[in-house]
Amino acid sequence: MDRAREASDAVWRCLLRPDTPPSPTGASPDLMLALASRLASRSSAGLIATLLAPLGVALPGAQASLLFSRLALLAQARAFADLRAAGALVVPSDEHAVLIAVANAAKDKFGWRAFGKALDLARLLARRGEALDGEEIARRARASRLDRALAVFLSLLRALGAPVPPLAPEVRGATFDGLVAEWRGGFADDPGSALVLRREIALAHWPATAAGLAGRRVAGLFRPWDGVPPEGRRYVQT
Repeated sequence: MDRAREASDAVWRCLLRPDTPPSPTGASPDLMLALASRLASRSSAGLIATLLAPLGVALPGAQASLLFSRLALLAQARAFADLRAAGALVVPSDEHAVLIAVANAAKDKFGWRAFGKALDLARLLARRGEALDGEEIARRARASRLDRALAVFLSLLRALGAPVPPLAPEVRGATFDGLVAEWRGGFADDPGSALVLRREIALAHWPATAAGLAGRRVAGLFRPWDGVPPEGRRYVQT
């Protein structure tokens, strides 16, 4: 394994494994800051705060945002705990949360926009992986045609060093290997429309689903619509 790959893997272990020390051996601060900088140009301050929190560092000028993010997370945790204790909060089960993360990552074609979902799912699996109902997850994934996306996302997390229970078959292939390389490289290059389409067909959806989505895109060129379903039309102010 070359030094760049070793340093990259150390960064991902730090991000995806909550039990990893804040300064793991081989984790290059320069690589960490470079990854954060790339994401900063494409994403929100909250994601940057999540990215940098495991190492306790901040980009120049971002210290206040990082502190605010940490305080906000503490406030949210306290509020959720109080609501749960009062029986006034209904949230998805852990099994549902897994599939919600997978569905959103598949919608993003497992690209850089899925970064936050990867962190959420990796932390959930590290905290609750042994207690998850694997049969329930698999059943619901099949029913919603998310079984392929589930296998891809879990395989990606495993390739990046996250502790992932055996909830789905391992994924292999050139398209998947290219996806892993993109994540390890910190999303340095734009994959391009052709590669994103290939990932949608090969990794994110079953062929029939991908074909249906493509058909809707083509139809939208001739008959644009705002995406609001008929049952929600009455809630939209015109």
